[in-house]
Amino acid sequence: MPLAMQLKPSFPAPELVSMLMKAMNPVYLEPGDYLMHQGDDYDGIYFMESGQVSVFAETATETENTDLSAAIHRYIATLLSQRLTWDEGRVHKN
Repeated sequence: MPLAMQLKPSFPAPELVSMLMKAMNPVYLEPGDYLMHQGDDYDGIYFMESGQVSVFAETATETENTDLSAAIHRYIATLLSQRLTWDEGRVHKN
């Protein structure tokens, strides 16, 4: 199923998904390729449309993992709210 169709149920307005899709660039990986390594500088967020992924990470404690997850969610929400605004039934890119 195309990524846009997978995301639409999670967004308050379908127009937001269309705007997000226009801002993204596809990345295609072959089996065994690495997308990133732990400690790499942040270069964006990734949505997986199809395939499988393995994630390996060295972690310290469960509390730190929970804090990191919450921080990532806050960052994504802030990023989207800064880039997209909802005004009288229309979506605007900031």
